[in-house]
Amino acid sequence: MLLIIAYIRGFQPKAACPESSPPIIKPVTGKKPEFSICRGFIMKKFLIAATAVSGLLAFAGSASAADPIVDLPYDWSGLYIGAEIGGLWGEGDTSIPAYPATFDLSTDGWGGGLYAGYNFQSGFWVFGLEGDVNLLDVDGEHASGLVGEQYAIEQEWDASVRARAGYAIDNMLLYVTGGAAFSSIDTFYIPLAGGHDKNDLFGWTVGGGLEYGFTPNMTARVQYLYTDYGNESFFHNGPSTVDYDTHSVMAGIAWKF
Repeated sequence: MLLIIAYIRGFQPKAACPESSPPIIKPVTGKKPEFSICRGFIMKKFLIAATAVSGLLAFAGSASAADPIVDLPYDWSGLYIGAEIGGLWGEGDTSIPAYPATFDLSTDGWGGGLYAGYNFQSGFWVFGLEGDVNLLDVDGEHASGLVGEQYAIEQEWDASVRARAGYAIDNMLLYVTGGAAFSSIDTFYIPLAGGHDKNDLFGWTVGGGLEYGFTPNMTARVQYLYTDYGNESFFHNGPSTVDYDTHSVMAGIAWKF
């Protein structure tokens, strides 16, 4: 702007002239010729200088806009507590040596419960630890090998403690998870003979999920887990063994602190 003012001042007229008149030279005795410049000529110079400055400012603005902008991901760090509900289906490879009989017994049902965890975030990477516990209504039965008799399994709860690792894309988190799993199953014959035998189970679980942050404090997710509890022995009027594993899909919603 100072350059513009200086530029204009250098062309201040000594005398006004009509806008249509060209610059004229007035000779003065004993002095050098003086120039009388019309207003139109001054305005023309002003517009040229202003246009140049505007161009420089536009170029500077476009150069600044060209700088890369990195959007920070959603903040996944911190403590969270949620509730979940979904379906579960399983398979028990069952053996009854006394008959003898072996068969695959399928179970299915639904369940729901609570989960809680803590996340640590480094850029777009998210790591954490999570635990969950669910009440289940899962059961199944299969012909035992004797005429008119069924072998049945009931599963009433499960739980797990797992590590999580994921990658954040805006408000979305894609993650894998795995850890230790706990449950119990009750086995019995139909019609009832020899009573029930219930054993606690311990195994491992692995899976993954997709989680989305709707607000800074509320998230929702869908998660799949495969769980293998291994082989467990039961006894009712004779021994039996069940090698049990499950699949589950749960939808959950959580509050993040």
